[in-house]
Amino acid sequence: MNTLRALLVTMITLALGCSKTSDTVSPTLLGTWKQTSTTIENCTDTSLNQAETNCTTCALITLSVTNNVNVYSGTNSSGSATSGTWLPGGPYTNPTGYISFTETGGSTSAASYTMTMTTLILTVEGGFPGAGCKVIQKFTRQ
Repeated sequence: MNTLRALLVTMITLALGCSKTSDTVSPTLLGTWKQTSTTIENCTDTSLNQAETNCTTCALITLSVTNNVNVYSGTNSSGSATSGTWLPGGPYTNPTGYISFTETGGSTSAASYTMTMTTLILTVEGGFPGAGCKVIQKFTRQ
């Protein structure tokens, strides 16, 4: 009887000890992001290079999925409402990749991105606002 009790205690201890897993949570593109800074660099016309690190006219964007369609809504850096669809589809947890936004009734823009749990950085290279420019926009999760 004591042997059975000791075996049972050992099995319960092992089961409880082994059941503890470290649940790692992956970052996700889904959610609300507020722009905190914009940097424009590497422009052929160096007068276009600039950095706005304390963003006063910042975009706010919410990325979500409705009826299996990726949708976004929010305000752009001019303060105007904006909405549309975005790609890629899931999984939404890749820490790096490419993302594109198609405004409702408007144009499509694309950027490469890197992301952590709290930060999303969009990078667009070549052409806007001038030749050779690289635009880096930093967002924080809200």
